[in-house]
Amino acid sequence: MKSFKAKDVKLHQCDEECEAKAIVITGTYDVPAKACLMCMTGHSGYCSCPKCFIVGENSDKTEKVTVFPQQEELELRDDENYNKCLEQSMASKQELLGTIAMLNKSSISSEELVEADMKLREFCCDFEKLYGVRQMSSNVHLLRHLAASVYQTSDWKLIC
Repeated sequence: MKSFKAKDVKLHQCDEECEAKAIVITGTYDVPAKACLMCMTGHSGYCSCPKCFIVGENSDKTEKVTVFPQQEELELRDDENYNKCLEQSMASKQELLGTIAMLNKSSISSEELVEADMKLREFCCDFEKLYGVRQMSSNVHLLRHLAASVYQTSDWKLIC
């Protein structure tokens, strides 16, 4: 699903060194390493199947373990929809970095604070859709308070 670029590899054989280009065409990974390699949610996430878009369940009924009940019809992943999901994830992260940069400026207007707060809300909503509610840690939640914290702690930065 993810294309790899050729890498220069140095080979040592009989005290001679030569360079070759190599492309990984197959590999054996444990599930967490595979998720990392594919830029996907880890194996205990709600949308962690690398082959389809099944959404896991986690409740008292499942003893707080993410499970994937049997379904007759499955929407399979392919290169196109995998790349689309990856692009959405990257765009969301880039938007977050831009918003944090805005909040870190030496001065910020009231309008920019409102805009940053709106973008942080959107990021948190997108994050939950992309990674599942299980990944909504307190660090993600605290993003919802970031614009207000900038407002409360840096009146000297505010341009009216």
